[in-house]
Amino acid sequence: MGRWLRRRQVQSALNTGLVVAGPVLALLTYVVVGPLGFGASSNVLRFVLLLDLIFVLIVASFVMRQVARMISARRA
Repeated sequence: MGRWLRRRQVQSALNTGLVVAGPVLALLTYVVVGPLGFGASSNVLRFVLLLDLIFVLIVASFVMRQVARMISARRA
């Protein structure tokens, strides 16, 4: 799986997916919290917030991976 994730095409597809998912999740969160006004105990709100958390964790892992690569390259 590691070799598969290192391919340029796979990385490009993942990056494109994240770029598209960001605004979609932001709009979805706004709609659920704002105009639709689901209650605080709503399962829909919990699901959307879980998706937001997963998105943030994935983006943070990509950023940390790039930072580790830069540090490694600088030491080499």
